[in-house]
Amino acid sequence: MEETRAIYRWFAPMLALDVSHKLVQNIKLAEAIVGLGTEPVGAPRLPLAGDERREIEALIWRNIETRPAL
Repeated sequence: MEETRAIYRWFAPMLALDVSHKLVQNIKLAEAIVGLGTEPVGAPRLPLAGDERREIEALIWRNIETRPAL
């Protein structure tokens, strides 16, 4: 059970990105960071920019760097 809690605590901030109105942009940025896709989004969506993009990118990198060993 403790292992499950640790995984949830690690992953919960990423789950919060799913309830954003910029879900597609968040997913595409994460995919681009891990080399599984590209970041550009189709109209009418606008790309993540500025502080918002930096915060999401930092969250993604933090989770990559602290990924628990399973």
